[in-house]
Amino acid sequence: MHGALIKQARLAKGWTRLDLARLYGEFFHDQTISEDTIRMWEDYNKLPKKPRRRQVLALLLDIPLAAFGVEELLTVTSSAAIVLPQKINVPQVAALLQHYKQQNHATTASSSLSDILSTIHQIHDEVPYASSADQSQFLHLLADYQQFVASIFRDKTDYGQALFYQDKAYVITKSFADPEQIALALWRRGITYHERGDLAAAISDFAAHSSRNRLY
Repeated sequence: MHGALIKQARLAKGWTRLDLARLYGEFFHDQTISEDTIRMWEDYNKLPKKPRRRQVLALLLDIPLAAFGVEELLTVTSSAAIVLPQKINVPQVAALLQHYKQQNHATTASSSLSDILSTIHQIHDEVPYASSADQSQFLHLLADYQQFVASIFRDKTDYGQALFYQDKAYVITKSFADPEQIALALWRRGITYHERGDLAAAISDFAAHSSRNRLY
């Protein structure tokens, strides 16, 4: 009974067993949680023995606490309070980015920088909780936001901050395994080096990384 309930709730969220294992393990800093753990729960109707662990599992899967024998929320006295991430609406946040870009094209989006950075933090915090199918669009969105923030700082000639966010975007872009996207990230970073008056660094940066990623 418990196993079928866990499996049904997991699939409803679009999570693989590995997704659930990773997310559940992060709450307790427990690296022993694996796909085999989830398989035992689902195939053999096993449940964590400790009530608090059942509580977390129920909250993650949106299952009533009573179904796992937890009648009410347990008092949390440690710093490991249960905080579920705020859900990001990807189309809405993507549309918001386009709004910021249009605003920046017409005047400047500097006044919205704190809101933009807050959105970046939200996306970043939700990536570990996203299903495997959703992680790609989260990462693309995160890289786009970071590139946009870099452009705001570049417009203000704050090249150090611009490069900081472009570095972050480049690291994410490498995970796409898309040579064109990687080249674009390097090109944008090269523009920042060039505008800073450091053409040698721009050439060296692109040559080093493009060679490493076999873009030539």
